[in-house]
Amino acid sequence: MKALKRKRGRPKTENVIREANGRISRREDPPSKLALEVRARMHNISLDEAMDQKAGDWLGRLHMAYEVWRKKERINDKNQPPQSISTGQYYALLSYQTLHNDHLKAVGAPGAYFEGIGTGTADEDAAAKWSRNVKARYESARKAIQDRQNHYPGNLWAALDMCVLQSLQMPHMVGDLRTLGNVLSNHFNGKGTGHGR
Repeated sequence: MKALKRKRGRPKTENVIREANGRISRREDPPSKLALEVRARMHNISLDEAMDQKAGDWLGRLHMAYEVWRKKERINDKNQPPQSISTGQYYALLSYQTLHNDHLKAVGAPGAYFEGIGTGTADEDAAAKWSRNVKARYESARKAIQDRQNHYPGNLWAALDMCVLQSLQMPHMVGDLRTLGNVLSNHFNGKGTGHGR
């Protein structure tokens, strides 16, 4: 029968905040608390809202404003806040971000983001088929945007580039962003009506 090996040294203290070198931190608050407080002050949101992952970018904060209105203010017959986008619009814009990144991968562009779980496949036929599929979906989405742009006074392409792809905060483009979200939502869902305003 094997003898049980004992661990040497004192037992490790659990559920404590540690420094990068492994030592127990003497700080009472975790470093992330300061970052959350700064985010909350910077974007004029509560600390609880700052903890939401969506608060990290402008599109997410616009959607958070919509969710707050939908849960509370909608009952009081108040209009949707001007600085907000609906759930359908938000997820359509996120879908386009993913499609854009997939297109960059398909054409071999250097700006593509690759996940750390593997980027290639041994099956060249499957990779070529995936690439053709992504390129076709990408061109189809861009055609839907251009079809709407032909009859729209605003600039959907600028909203797409600056707000969706570059994640810049452009409050004067929220109307264009909503229209763009509706176009993409209709396109991705194959419906004839938009989500939200």
